Amino acid sequence: MFNRTYYKAKAREQLKGKLKTPLIASISICIIVEIICIMQIIIQCRNIDTYSTLKMGFITYLSISFCISFLSSLLLCLLVFPIYRIFIQIYNTKIKVKFLDFLKGFSHLPIYFAGAFRYILFTTLWSLLFIFPGIIKSYSYSQMFFVLAENPKLSSYQAMKISKILTRKHKADLFFMNLSFVGWHFLSFFTFAIIPSCFFIVVPNLNIIVMCFISILSLLSVIITFNLIWSYKIMAFTNAYYALKEETLKTGTLTPLDFSTGLTTVL
Repeated sequence: MFNRTYYKAKAREQLKGKLKTPLIASISICIIVEIICIMQIIIQCRNIDTYSTLKMGFITYLSISFCISFLSSLLLCLLVFPIYRIFIQIYNTKIKVKFLDFLKGFSHLPIYFAGAFRYILFTTLWSLLFIFPGIIKSYSYSQMFFVLAENPKLSSYQAMKISKILTRKHKADLFFMNLSFVGWHFLSFFTFAIIPSCFFIVVPNLNIIVMCFISILSLLSVIITFNLIWSYKIMAFTNAYYALKEETLKTGTLTPLDFSTGLTTVL
């Protein structure tokens, strides 16, 4: 039985004394993500300025924007795999993970790239059917990240097939579990607005240097808070993945060999 309350409580226990490496790794990825987003905005703005929709056509502009968004999403998904590998290691061992363990995850980039490409491609294609099919399929394929992070020797095709089997009758469970973290994320972004606002209201005549300093502090607090919550979230979803895996093994839907060498079970 899917029990998100248990998975979240277990995640808090698992991360006690082991949060340093996941936090540093996720902040590193967060910085890269911010750089990618800024570059994406700059490129799209340049397209608007240099090639107006009158010159190159609206369809061409949409195509360029779509390609940029697709490549950005692909790169972001690619960076997620080494992070997931850390949480799988935390789940399976009692020793603290090191930052070197995170870096070792990048040694499997070719298979991670194939997995990220397949995930983005299929979710994008399904999203063309009025968004909702894309959302459903994103949860159907979501466990592929854990499958490949746990065993990079599998092909992206095999990992996606296993993910679809794992999420049968559990896509809604995963959706509501994801939804249960929305309040935490809102709180992290709320601190970005509330901290400087309190200072500016109490002391309205702050000079520009102090204002910039307060803004930087509030931004840092958001980054740290967001990544703390994100680490907690991924650890909880790691527990959910192993629960789904155990369920399929108990029912005989999948075998241990399926997770190590690929699908051998006749479905």
